[in-house]
Amino acid sequence: MAIKKLWLNNLQNTRKSLGRLIRGYHASPDEDIQRFRAEIYALKTLVDCFRLELDLELARRVEVIEDILEDPVRLTKIRRAN
Repeated sequence: MAIKKLWLNNLQNTRKSLGRLIRGYHASPDEDIQRFRAEIYALKTLVDCFRLELDLELARRVEVIEDILEDPVRLTKIRRAN
């Protein structure tokens, strides 16, 4: 199983690389199950990092909204603007 390049810079490319790994594994006459498992585990870990990054961004945005809602002056300005 020879995958030349794994593009792992974003979730979409990581998904495509995972598909290439799976297709390469099934097409290979010398299935190296240990390497395949290690590569899949590494990709799963990478995807978990992407998820964590998104979760942290979501938490940051919720904190900003909570801060706005707790400040009556800012909330009044926002209501008047709408």
